[in-house]
Amino acid sequence: MMSHDIRTEVGRVPGVTRVTVLVQNNCMEDEVNAGVNAGRSFADTFPNDVDQNADLETLRHTFTVKGFLARQDALLRRMRQAGLPDETTLDLRIGDVHPQGEDVIVHLSTALAPLRVPLAAADLTRYLHKRRRLHLATDPGARLFTTSDGQPIAAVDLAAYLRYSRTARLNIAFNTSLCEGLLRTQFFPERQHDYSSIGDRLMIG
Repeated sequence: MMSHDIRTEVGRVPGVTRVTVLVQNNCMEDEVNAGVNAGRSFADTFPNDVDQNADLETLRHTFTVKGFLARQDALLRRMRQAGLPDETTLDLRIGDVHPQGEDVIVHLSTALAPLRVPLAAADLTRYLHKRRRLHLATDPGARLFTTSDGQPIAAVDLAAYLRYSRTARLNIAFNTSLCEGLLRTQFFPERQHDYSSIGDRLMIG
């Protein structure tokens, strides 16, 4: 997917008449390089490994949904940690929440004072970005928390939903940390004992 996007975008630069993408240090670099540079489809590049109806846009959508679930899971759990009841959380509108520094301020019609959700501002920003990527409503009156296809989440279903979304979040966090570790080991040996990771941002207490 990244190779296809690189070839497409570079090919749009005025004056560029030919683009060759060379992937290195990848277990399937030969297949990727041959397929992308020949202009073959995802299914044709991996005829024995993927469904023949598979395409890059479907794959891209799958990754976007996983990212949406991961960011949503982190934000939902921040709300729970702050003491917000599930029913109230699931009834929030986008206009009810506002970043303030590293925190999020939640304005509740039933409360005398706003509720502060610590360390949730980055989670909110990234989650709303994923909503836009999925073409979900982001206007102030829209529900803050919905499924990836825009349906409301019932409080009675939230526990099962969170088990599902937690799986997506931990999967992304693990893969991010693994890839960062491999890159450090190969290209930055002086940092090979640095265990910090962008994936850590998806790990919450």
